[in-house]
This record gives sequence, structure tokens and C-alpha cells, in this order.
Amino acid sequence: MYVSMAIATGRKQVFQMQNSLKSIRYSYSIVEDNLESRIRNGLLPVDVRIPSENELSRKYKISRMSARQAITNLVARNLLYRIAGKGTFVADWKDSTQSSIIGLVLNNVANPFFAQLTKTIQKKAAESGYDVICYANNHLLEESRAIDMLINRGIAGVVLVPSQDSGEENLVGKLDNKKIPFVYLNRILKKPEADFVISNNADGAKQAMEYLFSLGHTRIGFVAAFPYTSAVSERIDGYNSFMKKRNLSERPAVQISSCLNDKGGYDAGNTILSSPRRPTAIFCANDITAVGVMKAARELRINVPEELSIVGYDDIELAGHLSPPLTTISQQLEQMAESAIDILMTKIRGKHTGEITKMVLHPKLVVRESCGIIQEKENNAGVDLDREGRKVEHVTDA
Repeated sequence: MYVSMAIATGRKQVFQMQNSLKSIRYSYSIVEDNLESRIRNGLLPVDVRIPSENELSRKYKISRMSARQAITNLVARNLLYRIAGKGTFVADWKDSTQSSIIGLVLNNVANPFFAQLTKTIQKKAAESGYDVICYANNHLLEESRAIDMLINRGIAGVVLVPSQDSGEENLVGKLDNKKIPFVYLNRILKKPEADFVISNNADGAKQAMEYLFSLGHTRIGFVAAFPYTSAVSERIDGYNSFMKKRNLSERPAVQISSCLNDKGGYDAGNTILSSPRRPTAIFCANDITAVGVMKAARELRINVPEELSIVGYDDIELAGHLSPPLTTISQQLEQMAESAIDILMTKIRGKHTGEITKMVLHPKLVVRESCGIIQEKENNAGVDLDREGRKVEHVTDA
């Protein structure tokens, strides 16, 4: 008897739950249908802000969850779009058949900088109701396949971090020919011309070098991956320009074959730190390279920052958790990613002015604990030298 009652009670609860779900589905369907009708009849014009979730729930006497579901469905169908902190607006409904997927094409997810960049892009795109498909490639053939697959999927637009390999212009030209909106991020190609968001890499390098020089360093090494991207080339230019400006002719620079992980930096660190006249400071083209250099220094029993100062570039999350925490150059990663999505959304919605947006962000020096003041000894004779090689006289109280 008790078993029968329990079964009956369970069935009743399931029935009530099913009715509740039907009620929720019915509620948001009514709101969704009503809003769609008003949009298509012109009663809610393009770019007009619709009522908030709370306002809709009060007006239609439904839960906020139901109101949110109605809005989410209309965003997914490209009848509405969201702007973080401002609200939800009517999209161009005549273009509502457009995909709600954005492509992201890059070539080095092993570098934590690009992993963080991807995460920020996904978050920003989601705020506008778009999903992101990421294609990571290591050579031109893979990038070609990625672009072809994105075109075949009918994506709404593309954020592109170019590998800058020979022939890449022709691949990107496919997007241009198909009239698919795209934005260059972090690096650019000369052709086809398009909107871009990059960092002032030469200025970032200058900030790093000026900081090391202010600590007394004149023998400053540079470690970078080859072949160079435009970003790394600009950092090299900044390094060389500073060395020339300060008449520092000795340039113990090392090129490494790969920057996919810290091994390249480790190998370069072993080479440059084993030289007879090793540098007292090293500027690395990115943070993951600096991680490898720090490991090499540790194994060679060279103390950072007492005997060697190291500056990275990118300000990845790991940088602040190293031992010692890494001084580096921040590229303003979040602003870079968010700006790229904002520009792409403007192009997707057909509100682009036609003029190419050229956004260059200014990097910032982030001082932590991997750099120290230089105190060299003249021929190990106990004589302190300043950064110009002059003897430093120490005055003591009589």
C-alpha cells in the first residue's frame, strides 16, 4: 500500500514538474513571438533598446527567467543584440539569417598569451550573442584549411592573428572576396588592407630598455624567436634603436628557432649566459621565452635579480607567479581583444563607415622583482663601476 502511495506521489510530482516546464516554455514563447512580431512590423525599429528583463517580466506577468530566455532566443536568431552595460537592442532583422558564429584564426596557442586572448574574445563575443570557433595552426596549409572551413560554415566574421608566412595574403584574400568581415589582431598584413588592433611594440621595447638602463645595465642581451613576426620585428627595432641612441655597441642578441614553449628561451639562455662576457640583463621578446631564460640562469647558478635582470613581454598570468615575479611589458590584452570584437560587430551589423580603423594601443611597463641594480666589479678587484664604466667612490663617515 505504502509503495503504491509513493509511486502515485512520485507520478504527481513528475506531472507537476512537466506542467511547470510547459508553463515556462509557454510564457517565454509568448514574449518571444510578441517581440518578433513588433520587430518585423517596424514597431521596434533597428537599434532601439527593448525593455529589460525586469520590465518584460512585469509587463507580461512572467518570471525573469522566462523573460531572459525570450531575449536569449531572439539574440541567437540575430533579431536582437546585446551591448554590455547598456542593454539589448533591435538588430537589422532583414539580416536575421546571418550566422551567429565568429571565427578566430591564430597560430600559437601554446603561448599562454594567445590562450588568454582567446578566452577574452570568447567572453566579449558572447555578450553580443555570438559563439567563437577557434582554429589554431602551425603552418600555412592548416591556416588555409581553417579559412576554407569557416567560409563553408557561413560564419559572420573573423578575428585573424596572422602567422605572416609567405602566401598568407592570398588566403586572407578569400575572406575579402567573399565579403566576410574580418579584423587583424596583434599583427597585420599589408594586403588585403583591413581594420586592425595592435600594440606599439617599439615603444614597449623602449620602455623595457630604459628601465634596465636606469638600473645601470649597459650589456643588455635580447632573445627572440626566428622567423620574426611583425610584432617581434618592432620589438627588435626598439631594442636596436635604444642601443644605438645610447652608443652601446655591444649587442649580445640571440635568435632562437622556436617560441612554442619555454624550451627555446632555455636553449638561448644557456647560450647567451655561457658566453665569456655575458650580459647583466636580458630583454625577452615574450614572457614564455623569459621563463626559459630564468630556468637556464637557475641551473647555471646565476641569481635573478642579484646577478642577472630579466624583462619579458606580454604580461601573461603566469608572469606574476614566477620566482621571482617577472617584470614585463603589458600589451593591454583585454582592451586589445575587446576592441577587436567591437570593430568586428560594427562591420557585421553594417554600421561601419568604410574607413579602415587603425587602433594602436600603448603598452605599459609592469615592474615586479626580476630586475636589480647593477654592481659590477672591475677585474674582480673590489672596485664598483657605474653604468658608464667609471669607478664609484664610496664616502664613509670618519
